[in-house]
Amino acid sequence: MIVVVKNGGIGGVTALNDGIAGLIVSGTAAPSAGWALGVAKQFFSIDEVKDAGLNAEYDTANTTNAYKQVADFYKVAGDGAELWVMVVAKTETMEDICDAASLHAYAKLLLDAGGGTIRLVGVCRVPDALFVPTYVGGIDDDVIAALTNLEALAISRASVMEPFVGIIEGRDFKGDAGDIEDLKGLSFNRVAGVICSDKADKSAGVGLLLGRLAADPVMRKPGRVKTGAIPIAAGYFSDGTKVTRGVADSLDTKGWIVMTPYPQRSGLYWGVDNTCSSTDDDFSTIANRRVIDKAMLIAYDTYITEIMDEIAVDTDGKLDPGVVKYYEGKITNAINNTMTGNGEISSMSAFIDPSQNILSTGKLVVNLSIVPVGYAKTIQVNLGFTNPATSA
Repeated sequence: MIVVVKNGGIGGVTALNDGIAGLIVSGTAAPSAGWALGVAKQFFSIDEVKDAGLNAEYDTANTTNAYKQVADFYKVAGDGAELWVMVVAKTETMEDICDAASLHAYAKLLLDAGGGTIRLVGVCRVPDALFVPTYVGGIDDDVIAALTNLEALAISRASVMEPFVGIIEGRDFKGDAGDIEDLKGLSFNRVAGVICSDKADKSAGVGLLLGRLAADPVMRKPGRVKTGAIPIAAGYFSDGTKVTRGVADSLDTKGWIVMTPYPQRSGLYWGVDNTCSSTDDDFSTIANRRVIDKAMLIAYDTYITEIMDEIAVDTDGKLDPGVVKYYEGKITNAINNTMTGNGEISSMSAFIDPSQNILSTGKLVVNLSIVPVGYAKTIQVNLGFTNPATSA
């Protein structure tokens, strides 16, 4: 007797690595002979980064924080996290780095190096000594221009199933939270601006935030208190002043990602994971953006094998019930196995209208609805005394 064991009946789905990150930092010289400026290299630990020539001595010699931003990433994400690093000249603006049509298009080159797998992109800058900034909306105008260009690049890459969330360094804030650019008015829901760091040097902690996002599942907010405080000794806004709750709240209202303290709790925590869009946008937070992007990729991976396949219809030209059941079940299994079962979403449903005219259109329309998880942004406790003798 021969027993043949068949494979493929369970309907497994392709595993997605949601935390692959890319980081662009500033330098003057190439980190080493084998790593030129403008070239992206892949790393999995901070020791690999050091071995490639990017270390604390490099930062000192080049008057930059390139190594620090990368070290901050690994301080949070831990060894094993995949990070693509590109060092560019300090004369390069973030605006040009993020512009796909610019001479070098470094952000685009970084994404190309990652082969479409990078889901988080951080862009930082330490300008050269000759740079004279101009200010728009209370911050270096290079920041807002970079957000604009990185959003356009993110939209373009999402259209070819290579979505990413971009983090721009909100460097050189002028200190007036009332005057600063309101990012919620930009309508950019694929990018964010971070405006705090652990140094009073006009920088922002892109590496720290990127590491937190890379380490966490897509639905998790970087400010989740259970995760723990940011591993830093002190926090500063990028104007050099110490982080306070009042200013942090004002900047959060304007859509910036901040560090914030909690009364009677030591350390600093990330605030709301704002994207540069209004609060009525479904993707006004990084968490929601990452969740829907992951669902999009699963749907694509699930159905791409069905392109140009035959689809049966009944005598009225409607989709055969068995066909409807097959296609609905396929995406339901894929999303539930990959996301619902891991707590990344609350639930999902798929619906295919059997009356759609596939004979004429050649198009099968699948309606997929995702119910996200909820978040306790604030918790209200109603507290008071009671007298049992008077509460009949």
